[in-house]
Amino acid sequence: MRFVRRYHPLVALLLLMPSAAILSGCDNTLDPYTENDLFYFSFYGYLDTADDVHWIRVVDLQEESGHRGDPQISVTLEHLESGERFEMQDSLFHFGGGRTARNFRAEAEILPESTYRLTAIREDGAQSNAIIETPSGFRDPELLQPRFMQDFDELTIFDVEHLADVQIRFNTIHKESGNVRPYTISLMDIVSPAGGNQHSALISRDLIPLAIRGLEDILVTDCRIHISKGGDGWVDFDSIDPRIIALPRGISNVEQGTGYVVGVKSRTIEYEHASCDDQED
Repeated sequence: MRFVRRYHPLVALLLLMPSAAILSGCDNTLDPYTENDLFYFSFYGYLDTADDVHWIRVVDLQEESGHRGDPQISVTLEHLESGERFEMQDSLFHFGGGRTARNFRAEAEILPESTYRLTAIREDGAQSNAIIETPSGFRDPELLQPRFMQDFDELTIFDVEHLADVQIRFNTIHKESGNVRPYTISLMDIVSPAGGNQHSALISRDLIPLAIRGLEDILVTDCRIHISKGGDGWVDFDSIDPRIIALPRGISNVEQGTGYVVGVKSRTIEYEHASCDDQED
């Protein structure tokens, strides 16, 4: 997926973070390259009640240090209210610079206003877990098209105390090869509180044309705006000093581990735009 402007907050939860930096940070008393009974795994990701497939990054911190081989890891997601459990399947993802990471996948219906426990257990019994609370739903956002020769759309978001993310999403299709590439444009920089758990943004009509500038022989399809509401445990990482985030207990909801997993509720609305070939102007 290609990201325009800056990484949006939810994607930041899935970025590869070096475990040594997570473990050591500014704490010189903790050696991340030795066995310890404080931090076994790091978790990063989110559970979205609007999705039916969920990905969580799970890193064995001691395996990453090079002092272990390739131990077997079991990762489960449990709905605490019903006791329903989901075994998560791992996939190895490759990144630039030869970096790799395991992302664990579950096909599950995540319910709003519910509590889930994510648990990772290594073959020697070491384990970490996180408690994730999902938020309630929220009403459809309102999008007003440009008026009086204005060149921006007016977006209003209702009933959201913790705004996790706002994006424009669209796909490009190459006319000859048929290759499809998803794009996102973060709008978090232009969203402002409007009082009473409301938020508003003026969206320039130039954002999509600027994002595809220089691309030839493509169609732009599936233009939409995606809004995510965070639960009570939502943390605005953009507002926090990265040095604090890197500390072992800086920002984390993982017991005997590091990292952060949160519950969100998302809504998607159609975005009518002249650049989008599958919609009428």
